[in-house]
Amino acid sequence: MDNPIKLGVLEPVKVRDVWGNEALNFTPWLAEKINIVLLSKTLDIDIEVLETEKYVGPYHMDIFGRDNRSGFPVIIENQLEITDHSHLGQIITYAAGLESGIMIWVAPTFTNEHRAAIEWLNRITGDNFNFFAVQVELFRIGDSLPAPRFSIVSGPNEWTEYIQERVRKIGTTPVQALSLDYWTALKKLIEASQSPVLCSKPKPQTQFDILLPASPFRISATIEPNDNRIKVSLWVSGRGDMMPKRNAAFGLLQEKFSPELTKIYGKELIWDIRPTRSWDEVNISASYDPKNTDTWEQQHTWLKTQLEKMVGFFNANLKDLVIE
Repeated sequence: MDNPIKLGVLEPVKVRDVWGNEALNFTPWLAEKINIVLLSKTLDIDIEVLETEKYVGPYHMDIFGRDNRSGFPVIIENQLEITDHSHLGQIITYAAGLESGIMIWVAPTFTNEHRAAIEWLNRITGDNFNFFAVQVELFRIGDSLPAPRFSIVSGPNEWTEYIQERVRKIGTTPVQALSLDYWTALKKLIEASQSPVLCSKPKPQTQFDILLPASPFRISATIEPNDNRIKVSLWVSGRGDMMPKRNAAFGLLQEKFSPELTKIYGKELIWDIRPTRSWDEVNISASYDPKNTDTWEQQHTWLKTQLEKMVGFFNANLKDLVIE
């Protein structure tokens, strides 16, 4: 019995057969709304074209625009042949003139060296610069019109997560935006070191919680931008009907484990009992300005060390503790 299902064969089409010239044919085509949307979806951004063939000194950008989701400027450099050093140099030159940006290099074929160069640029630049190598291809089935396809050859790691965080920050207060960046950087440091500290998802708030098994106790890091202070706390919350359990847990912590905590940290911690608030805590703090990004590495290293000590203490003494 013959199979009644018949399918066409997807055949590649040379890009030069459709777009004879980069500046005269490909750039105007890509700048059209329907086509720039196709590229935008590939990168998970929303590109708005502002100018084409924009002159920058002796060079001209193929497409200059912005990403309406993150607010970043967007520069697109096109090629219809295998990538070359000239276009790579132009991309770096354009990036040097910006404080932030999304740099997109579009070509049908990328050499291994140029793919590695894009990976290197993403490693050495901060979150405000993001470089993409994007392959453009054309296909047809039978006598159909050629259909374009974009695919990412190389791009920044965790791009989707980063752009979602960037979008979420828009409309937040300066302290919320600072907090989200601060905790994101701390989490990256902790996870890169294979620390036993398990971080929660960073949020735009001044407190950053550590993931623990079910327990009356909680561990968190806190920044206080107005007081130039950062701290690590072990705390227990509860009000109303939960107040007796809270008092029992915190009382046991202070009575039984205060000497142990002093030994671990080499100094007496601050025991902060707050009968009019919803929690009590014991904490250790340091004088740092969370707004000073130049000292974030020192701050995050300090927080990581204190959190590791507190998590180690919790695992050894409180993990299986039941408060009646």
